[in-house]
Amino acid sequence: MFIRMDKKELLDAVTPALCAVSSKGTLPALECLYFSADEKEGKVTVLAFDNSKGVKTTFSASVLAPGGILLPGQKLVSFIRSLPDGEVSISSDDKFLTTISCRKSKLEIAGMSEANFPALPELRGDKSFIVKQSVLKKQLGAVLFSVQTKDLKPSLTGVLFELKKNLLTLVSCDGYRISKTTQECENELEEKFIVPGRTLNELVRLLADDEEELKIIFTRRHIIFEFEDLIFFSRLIEEEFIDYKKSLPQVFSCTMLFDPIEAEAGVERCALVIDDNARSPLSITIAEDVVYLKSQTANGKVEEEFSADVQGEGLTIGFNNRYFLEALRGALLFTEEKVFAEFVNPMSGAVIRPTEGEEFYYLLLPVRMQ
Repeated sequence: MFIRMDKKELLDAVTPALCAVSSKGTLPALECLYFSADEKEGKVTVLAFDNSKGVKTTFSASVLAPGGILLPGQKLVSFIRSLPDGEVSISSDDKFLTTISCRKSKLEIAGMSEANFPALPELRGDKSFIVKQSVLKKQLGAVLFSVQTKDLKPSLTGVLFELKKNLLTLVSCDGYRISKTTQECENELEEKFIVPGRTLNELVRLLADDEEELKIIFTRRHIIFEFEDLIFFSRLIEEEFIDYKKSLPQVFSCTMLFDPIEAEAGVERCALVIDDNARSPLSITIAEDVVYLKSQTANGKVEEEFSADVQGEGLTIGFNNRYFLEALRGALLFTEEKVFAEFVNPMSGAVIRPTEGEEFYYLLLPVRMQ
């Protein structure tokens, strides 16, 4: 194989694939990028696959000799990144010794036969839908923080995708809170599937903040995100998600309408003295048209207040400050207008939601006050 192309274009093409390069050292081929050059088409395909998720990119290059080779992903990209601007050439011989050069810089590195690369899943499916990249990116930002990070219940380490006609709902739950967001999308299906949270954390980095569309294809075991010149794919979590709807309260004793920006600032200041390891709660006291925030630990004490339109009985309730803050920030992805917080009692979950619609919904379990 022998190819030449601009350093910046090469780096832009191979960097996204790094997220699917294995770092666990279980199989040398999984630590590599698979380069395949097509002389007739003048195209180079780069693949990375860690047996769970994968990336496939295709880009134009000057192909002087076709072929395929596996090259150590992290080392290769680090070297390309350090090169001066200009044309980069990558050439390999029949013993897989590969030379990467640009101007006065040259690296010789041992590659591997493409035959060592693992078989990929079939990147085709008959079920698909379209969503704007900016919309999906915002939805993921609203739910990924409450994905369970420990493998106590595998289904909760992912995000539930619920498709109904022209609607996409994403749901996550870590056992202490439920995050849900619903947006419109081009869809005629009624389906459910769970995508691993680790996969979606990598996907967020690839999504643009614009109106570009993304095609999402799924099979019984895999999901494929299809960009213009890039395909990102992953295994699905083949388990049943919890019946989260049973946990959503329907009747509340106290409701407040408040400014999430003002509340966020107050909670951030209260968090300055809270030690996460000590499990010190954020105290929220709801009175008539005012909400009092308080945090008191060995580090100090902070008291805050903000105005609210309160309906029903007042109460005092405790929350994990980080969980409450993340819910507020999730709401602020969709609106800077006032939002509702609804409470049952000091021992039951509270809900943060918009004044209209279902763009976001957060259920937080309280922390027992001492």
